[in-house]
Amino acid sequence: MRVLILDDEPARQTLLGMKWAAHTVVQAWNASEAIHALDADVFDVVSPDHDLGPASRGDGDRVARHIVSMPAYCRPALALVHSANPVGAKAMVQTLSRVMDARQIDALTFPVQP
Repeated sequence: MRVLILDDEPARQTLLGMKWAAHTVVQAWNASEAIHALDADVFDVVSPDHDLGPASRGDGDRVARHIVSMPAYCRPALALVHSANPVGAKAMVQTLSRVMDARQIDALTFPVQP
């Protein structure tokens, strides 16, 4: 499987990368990098964080909206939202639910620590 992890925290990138170590993992550190990766390749799983530091880096909801706009055959089959911001995570889940059913979306709404 191809997995895209979006997070601005190196420790969480490492932790999530280890969880998917048996698969091909691509890391994105901001919304623009994640969108570029989604446009360049097809991923089976996307694991976006919501809060990505300064507003200039974008946020996970921007990536969720991009996924919604993608042709169905290009969208990831599974979205695993992770965020310490429960309001942001809920917004991402609601956005993704426009094109994915509940079995395709999960959310960790607490800090993911190594």
